[in-house]
Amino acid sequence: MSDVRHYFYNDQLYKIQIKKDLSSYENRIIDQLIHKSGFSKNRNEIIEEIQNGNKYKGSINNNVVFVYLSKDKSQELKDINFVLGYKPLLDKI
Repeated sequence: MSDVRHYFYNDQLYKIQIKKDLSSYENRIIDQLIHKSGFSKNRNEIIEEIQNGNKYKGSINNNVVFVYLSKDKSQELKDINFVLGYKPLLDKI
């Protein structure tokens, strides 16, 4: 299951965060999430970038997008995080 959080500013949705547990199927889930998000960049390049510990920052239409992996206390990969922010509202906050 995914942990989905919605963030509001002045009663308007400005950010969605999806966190997905990677405990048993990390590569397939990462690939599906990136594929469904609508990125125009090569998915393999995005996956390589985030698996190297970087946040991938992109944009889709009027939205700012971050994709990154988080680790647990033992430094094992734990979750993939997908954050979609509506830029016109983010600029006001």
